Amino acid sequence: MLDPQAHVPPELPLPDAPNVLRLGATTAATVLGSIGLVTALWPGDGSLPLQTYWMSVAVVTGAAGLLLALRLLMHERQRERVLMWNSCREQWLGERLHAWRQPAKVLALAYTTAAGARRLPEALRAQGPLLQPAYVEALGRTLAFSALRGYVPNACLQAYRQRLAKELATVLGRLAPSMAHLAGQPLAVRVRHGRLLPDAEIAELLAPLLAPCTQTVSLHFAHHEDGLLWLGPWLDASAPAPWLLCIDFNLFLMPAAGQAEAVSAVLLAHPSVAQSVPGRALADLHRPATGEQPADCLAQACAASRPSASGPAAAWLARLERAPTAALALAATGIAPPQQQALDTQLGHAGAAMAALLLIAACEQAKACGQAQLLLFTDRALQACVVQPCLEEALA
Repeated sequence: MLDPQAHVPPELPLPDAPNVLRLGATTAATVLGSIGLVTALWPGDGSLPLQTYWMSVAVVTGAAGLLLALRLLMHERQRERVLMWNSCREQWLGERLHAWRQPAKVLALAYTTAAGARRLPEALRAQGPLLQPAYVEALGRTLAFSALRGYVPNACLQAYRQRLAKELATVLGRLAPSMAHLAGQPLAVRVRHGRLLPDAEIAELLAPLLAPCTQTVSLHFAHHEDGLLWLGPWLDASAPAPWLLCIDFNLFLMPAAGQAEAVSAVLLAHPSVAQSVPGRALADLHRPATGEQPADCLAQACAASRPSASGPAAAWLARLERAPTAALALAATGIAPPQQQALDTQLGHAGAAMAALLLIAACEQAKACGQAQLLLFTDRALQACVVQPCLEEALA
């Protein structure tokens, strides 16, 4: 559902009200003319009784009055039909808009980065930029990158596989208590990675890690740079997977300038099962919007979120081609430059895990401060979405 107003018939205009004075004058003139015609044509020899004349006058007058009443009644009936149509249209549009604004619930998350494995926003503020230059002997040059603790540049795929298995086990192990209620329930798993290993090998690594959590697993590997745009089709699906585990990681074989290592897992609940979620969710994730201009993208994203008295308090940014234009558009929404956090310049661009890290930072910040957060970044296309604290917390 790209737009809740798409394919909705337009509102019908109300019919023009009839001019009662003109109708009355026309009816009166018609009645007088008809009576004059009857009088002129009435035989003067007295062959017809006088009662018949007055009966004809009464019939002409009554018929004219009835036609006038029918005309006014026709207008009222047409007006009622238009009002009923518009009322049903508004109700249907309201239901579509309500469904369009239904967020996914972020139930739990786990991750590891060069900034740590918890409270990412606080860690970034405390540690400052983590992109630090280091000499890479295997490459023979100095690069600025951020890697996980213990990383040693190594071109061996077997060492990469072992390190990936260890990091995935750590991250999913932290998420296991939050997934305990999913035992025996269908769980969809979406994996996005840097494709240094084939999908089959990654599926082998994940199989024993996911087995204790659920019995039914639908595993999907995302190979397109779609950021968070996959969220819309999942929200609008007629028979969606109620629980979705998103696993994103970017690990180095050899480091690249400006890049960052990260492994993350985010557990989401579809709005259809949001009421059955045990405990409190971390945040509400609204559908993303995409566009060519930052201002249009931000406006659509805010329209897709739950209306609130105050807008987003901060923005989490990455890979913006027109950063000054985006900064002005964000300022127009009430987010001043100090609240605009460019994650790729602080931590580094995390490749396939960049969108997940932005989401994690926004969720943790929304949970901590109780205010909505905005994501604005470019993957395949410029996109934005709003992360809000859960409704019960926002009302608290």
